[in-house]
Amino acid sequence: MNSRRDFLKKAIAGSAGLMAQEAFSKVPDSAAQLANQPQLPPTKEDLFDCIVIGGGMSGISAAKDLAFPAFEKRHKVVVLEASNRIGGRIFTVNDNRFGGPIEMGGTFLHVEPETFPIGNDIKDYGIKIKKIPRIFSGLLYYDGWEDDLKKEYQMLFQWKWTEMLTFARDIDSFEGPDMSAREWLNRKNYAPLGRGMVDLYFTGHPPGTLDQLSMKGFRADKYSEVELGWNEYQFVNGYNQFLNKMTQGRERHSGRKLDIRFGQVVEKIKYSLGGVEVTTTDGNVYKAKTAIITASVGVIKSGAITFDPPLPLEKMDALSCLEMGDEAKMVLKFKKRFWPKNTAFLNRVDSKHEMCRTFAAPFPDDDEKNVVMSCLFAGEEADKIKDMSDIEIIKALCRDFDKMFPHAAPVYNLLEVKNDEPTYMRYQWSQNPFTRGADSYLKLGTEKSVPIEKARRKLSLPQTTPGLFWGGEATATGEGIHPGCTHGAHFSGARVAAEVSQHLRLKFPQK
Repeated sequence: MNSRRDFLKKAIAGSAGLMAQEAFSKVPDSAAQLANQPQLPPTKEDLFDCIVIGGGMSGISAAKDLAFPAFEKRHKVVVLEASNRIGGRIFTVNDNRFGGPIEMGGTFLHVEPETFPIGNDIKDYGIKIKKIPRIFSGLLYYDGWEDDLKKEYQMLFQWKWTEMLTFARDIDSFEGPDMSAREWLNRKNYAPLGRGMVDLYFTGHPPGTLDQLSMKGFRADKYSEVELGWNEYQFVNGYNQFLNKMTQGRERHSGRKLDIRFGQVVEKIKYSLGGVEVTTTDGNVYKAKTAIITASVGVIKSGAITFDPPLPLEKMDALSCLEMGDEAKMVLKFKKRFWPKNTAFLNRVDSKHEMCRTFAAPFPDDDEKNVVMSCLFAGEEADKIKDMSDIEIIKALCRDFDKMFPHAAPVYNLLEVKNDEPTYMRYQWSQNPFTRGADSYLKLGTEKSVPIEKARRKLSLPQTTPGLFWGGEATATGEGIHPGCTHGAHFSGARVAAEVSQHLRLKFPQK
């Protein structure tokens, strides 16, 4: 226990160095500095209504609803965040080298915001978002592209219309028995273009491989509602502006701020119907009537947090169905743009790429800034580059760009260079000790007592862990709610806050 505690203490104390050396490359110092606010240890008199473990989208959403309710009495809430910032797997870097906010984690809102609770907060806090139509702002590179830069809707004519219109329906109607996404895809005998499209559909968002993804799990997660939508929405001033705004009270709570304690690495949670006790690696003990867990599946399954009593079998079996997948990003700045103007997205569905298949231009509408390209590595792609050097990845990406845009080759010579080094940033989520990956997915062959399609719902239920409630993207379920997405994480926070509020009214009625 002491050795693990010492390790985590060092991880906190040297968090800036850890992020620069392991997860992050070429980050401005300001992005890695510890928060300036003083960390106040709890006193014997402190008894919180709720301890929120994790300051990501779900945790901040839950804490906000409990601390700043619209009508009810406000609850005494503390957020324990292991790192030096809020956001979790949302990580906006404001770096002058790139001309604006760069998202190293979650990048877009994949749904129509007004149809989900996140849209209400976006409106109430006056957050500016920009709609980006997918089909008119995207390009698909495929075998035979020949640098003619056809738009997605033109390219689709080269795939059989019957396959294009029915593949998502076939996935959504899958009944089992369960199989891997690869086996399902092999049975379909799609032409190369169609196979590449469906492969990207399976593995472009969930960070699992074709062999790991469960068909029953993929169907249950309803990814077609996310991946086949018409629009993406971008936070103009960065996701972090939205998260920072949510830490502040509005209207009758104006002037209040959430109580967030940084550098608080939770190592033990003792829970019962009468209350919860949370111990951190630096010896702080927090007591509350309830606690909300929004830590990632990767952290929970690693054993970094000890539960007393141990989590019940049903909860453990639900967790066994879920796996944490990796994602990474490499952001490059060039001397000039070599991709078509107003292109926001670029995807590859060919079989010849060395690196990743998904790219996004952060500033597609700004002629001056539109010289930056963000390269997303998911699942196998992220695993592949884990042990590669930054310059090896950059050179391989440029070779891929040479094939896609031969008129611009060699693209490596177009990189902006300062002090004999290209201008870039790199982040790998599996190397962040406080997330241990990017998003969760349902893994084939992991079913025990809990059916895989019900694992997320079972994980979210608090009935078997009295006093302990569950949020986070891995618990995002319900009509139109999706895991691995910010709107799903936000919804899970709102949902679990309502559960806690009801529990406090019933078990701890006000006198």
